[in-house]
Amino acid sequence: MKLKLIVPVSVEQRRWVRYFALPPLNLLYVAALTPKDVEITLVDEHVDRIDFEEEVDLVGITSLTATAPRGYEIADEFRKRGVKVVLGGIHSSALPQEAIQHADSVVIGEAENLWPEVIEDFKKKRLKKFYQSSQKPSLENLPLPRRDLLQGKRYLTKNFIMTTRGCPFDCDFCSVTRFFGKRHRFRPVGDVIKEIESLKGNFTVFADDNVIAHKKYAKELFKALIPCKKRWFSQADLTMAQDEELLKLAVQSGCEGV
Repeated sequence: MKLKLIVPVSVEQRRWVRYFALPPLNLLYVAALTPKDVEITLVDEHVDRIDFEEEVDLVGITSLTATAPRGYEIADEFRKRGVKVVLGGIHSSALPQEAIQHADSVVIGEAENLWPEVIEDFKKKRLKKFYQSSQKPSLENLPLPRRDLLQGKRYLTKNFIMTTRGCPFDCDFCSVTRFFGKRHRFRPVGDVIKEIESLKGNFTVFADDNVIAHKKYAKELFKALIPCKKRWFSQADLTMAQDEELLKLAVQSGCEGV
């Protein structure tokens, strides 16, 4: 079985995004959740071109709202060729009834509790229209992202790591709480450190939407990072400036910017 995982890019993004491209961590996790007997190809339009003529059995496409129109174009093109398409990501999860018009199946929400079932159902020719889990997945014992699929691709850095998901703030303009939930979930700090130590180079980007949202966890993580002697960058809110201990630990742990 051949699976192609695709990251679409909007026309507007193509002019500049290749200079700031980061790996699609979500699809690297999806690949890690896929059974080993499945041959996987990753196509990221930030750095790749799609070959619609390449032989493939199943296509999975992730998209944000800005990239959804292009994602639908890609999905429609593969379906014209008789290839089954699964859509996922934040936009498809927010508007699954729209997404299903361009797909054979839609994965709603995070993939960890769902993707193995999707693959099994596809193999048995019983793919459902929608897959949705009633529970958010635990972040303990996650498989390592399939960074081997990034070989030969040019990114700002390939050291892109997730430590937490979820946000309690539920801002009107943001989709994070709706997609990942209001409760913070954490990877064990030990798991994060092991992953960082396995990476080449000394620069890392944390993919978290707010790396210091849970101050206790952030301080524990920063303390554990100090011996690693890595430099890192992430996103954080302004409350970081109000916690002197947190700021000092961030600097000591190798923070280059937020």
